[in-house]
Amino acid sequence: MSIKDDEIEFLQYLISKCNNGKGYCQPGRDAVKEYNMNNKRKTYILNKWDNKGLWDYGVSLYSGWFKTENKDEIFK
Repeated sequence: MSIKDDEIEFLQYLISKCNNGKGYCQPGRDAVKEYNMNNKRKTYILNKWDNKGLWDYGVSLYSGWFKTENKDEIFK
């Protein structure tokens, strides 16, 4: 599975929006919603990350969180 440039930019943007020191990174629904990308594309990417075990969420995909704050682990 390859990573496209827009996915990397989205990932970097979301990581920049969180640094909570809790061992996981939760950028928040507003950060996901305000990012300038087609909603279907954002949903596809978040689902892809969820399937890879990188992203987790409860009720709403947009309100999810990265399972780690370690950028090296996220970018592998």
